[in-house]
Amino acid sequence: MSLLYWILILNLSILQASPSPVASRTLLSDNDGGGSSDPKVYAVELNATNFDGVLNNTSATYAIVEFYAHWCPACRNYKPHYEKVARLFNGPEAVNPGIILMTRIDCALKINTKLCDKFSVSHYPMLFWGPTKEFVSTTGWEPNQAKSEICIIDNGRTAERLVNWINNQIGSSYSLDDENIENKQLIQAKPSDPEQIAVPDYVLVKPSPTSVDMSIILENKMIKWARATSSQAGSRTVLREIGSDSGGGGGGGEPKDFAVELNTTNFDGVLKDTPATYAIVEFFANWCPACRNYKPHYEKVARLFNGPDAVHPGNILMTRVDCALKINNKLCDKFSVSHYPMLFWSQPVKFVNAGWEPNQAKSDIRVIDDGRTAERLLNWINKQIGSSYGLDDQKFENEQLPSNISDPGQIARAVYDVEEATATAFDIILEHKMIKSETRASLVKFLQLIVAHHPSRRCRKGSAEVLVNFDDLCPPDMLSSDTHEVATSNVKGALRNFQICGKEVPRGYWMFCRGSKNETRGFSCGLWVLMHSLSVRIEDGESQFAFTAICDFIHNFFVCEECRQHFYKMCSSVTSPFNKARDFALWLWSTHNNVNERLQKEEASLQTGDPKFPKIIWPPRQLCPSCYRSQKDKGSSQIDWNQDEVYKFLISYYGKTLVSLYKEKGLLADDGTSATLDDLVTSTNAVVVPVGAALAIALASCAFGALACYWRSQQKNRKYYHQLHSLKNI
Repeated sequence: MSLLYWILILNLSILQASPSPVASRTLLSDNDGGGSSDPKVYAVELNATNFDGVLNNTSATYAIVEFYAHWCPACRNYKPHYEKVARLFNGPEAVNPGIILMTRIDCALKINTKLCDKFSVSHYPMLFWGPTKEFVSTTGWEPNQAKSEICIIDNGRTAERLVNWINNQIGSSYSLDDENIENKQLIQAKPSDPEQIAVPDYVLVKPSPTSVDMSIILENKMIKWARATSSQAGSRTVLREIGSDSGGGGGGGEPKDFAVELNTTNFDGVLKDTPATYAIVEFFANWCPACRNYKPHYEKVARLFNGPDAVHPGNILMTRVDCALKINNKLCDKFSVSHYPMLFWSQPVKFVNAGWEPNQAKSDIRVIDDGRTAERLLNWINKQIGSSYGLDDQKFENEQLPSNISDPGQIARAVYDVEEATATAFDIILEHKMIKSETRASLVKFLQLIVAHHPSRRCRKGSAEVLVNFDDLCPPDMLSSDTHEVATSNVKGALRNFQICGKEVPRGYWMFCRGSKNETRGFSCGLWVLMHSLSVRIEDGESQFAFTAICDFIHNFFVCEECRQHFYKMCSSVTSPFNKARDFALWLWSTHNNVNERLQKEEASLQTGDPKFPKIIWPPRQLCPSCYRSQKDKGSSQIDWNQDEVYKFLISYYGKTLVSLYKEKGLLADDGTSATLDDLVTSTNAVVVPVGAALAIALASCAFGALACYWRSQQKNRKYYHQLHSLKNI
């Protein structure tokens, strides 16, 4: 640590001693890429590995910790507000430095699960305030805790309200308009000013305390540099900027993320389940300058193959593994990673439970030895598989398609995301210990719904196993006992043994619901697809049951607080019960459009939406022209919909099309026969195939028969018993 510090000082001294023409030097502000549309980030991103270290070593008196989830729309819309306040206190240009350290923790990352659980995070976003050292020494936070210096910020939903809350708390008078006068004058200094003589190429703006571990400094970008440029040809720099997100992108703003970030926990799962024919894995380190400069090249190629808007989808899955993270040490060691970046090529399944050695005689995994630019990497791929891909390849947008053609390939892949959303929701319920005496019935009702109508066979099977054993695992009297904390922990441990959609799910990867950035779309998109797919599979007699099951599930178990409240309000506005499956499916569709309409306005004003996938009124005319009678103006309320056509479209889009990829991959088959496949695919759509209890038993397999008998014996005296006449789907 001390050696590195003195090397930095020595380099600065050398630069300062070098003569430099005054006219060729202009001091620049420390920015994030010059012209990037993304707002500057001031809040410090923490995780379970650096939480105590950063808070223990900061000089700030107080700290604010925001617990959020990257998939949460309300969290994304709140981020600009939070950053406006963080600008006042964080970073080398802080207006009021040393007072408050503003931080964020992503609870959607498994590495942070225990930390979020420690603070009893019940919804997102959730803000905590306290003395910095109190966050380190505390054993956690409980809602009914008698005495604690850590408290919840209950009135900070906008930047203005958060600053007002802080002012009331510590008797200050901070304002969002406050500016750092000293820094402003420094940035606006003219080249002719005497102070600008012999300005070095890079200047250490604010040295970090030497007592802080260097890994923490680097990980949190706590060393900041202001850069000076030279118009003199041939000028060189010794020091590099730490924490720049430009990534060699030429100042054109932060490039979109197309490559899939993998780690030890999801590496095998993602590569095993991807429908792609080939895969490329890049091993890199986040601190490596060459890796940062290579990322735009890699992303240029990944744009062609990855994500729902890929030009050539389903051919190659392009991924990245950060070897600088300790969690990935063993994984990188398995592949004998000797330098960064290092690229490997093979079929996806060949990477699963595999490794690579440089002296290995025969291996299906190959090192890509000629891919240092986007052009060379794409040429290497073309030679490998005999293709003729080009970096300028473009996908034909919907406007260029014939008006009666949609893209069934994309929604077909959404079945993977429906599985991912189901398993992720189940994980969230367990991690947040949300199964309580007052929420138990809601979970049972939702499990009953997905047992009968989930589009994925393995999710139907997994949820049935949970439901059959639910009374034994989670008896009502245990949850209502005085030892509630112990009871919920026991329930969590017992239910952990059940994989609701199979042992490989969740994979930590989205296909249809993948955004142009890793923090957009994802779980919320997958949950909507799940709800729509359920709505088109129920029968008329189940419509009200499905409505209450979904509304209660979102109200009790969706942890995005603002989203939950909005959805519950729309559910509460329904005054009469649903008698037809059609009515419920159309209500859910209309509700989704209302949500999109609201978020569209919020994201436009805050610029927090996915630029590649802006919120729209759905379906667009290009996807379903027959759904439109006329359109007076923008907004779903101004469109004269043909609801009969909309319902037909919903059945087709979220029904057979959704499971078509399963049929291709054989994931629904018990014995591999096409007859069984056809039966199982058709039977998941109750809208077109009437089912009854007798017919279900007659057509069920021997495996289902055994399960059904066991089900009835277990359910006989249970108060929540609900005769599911679609059990042949299990």
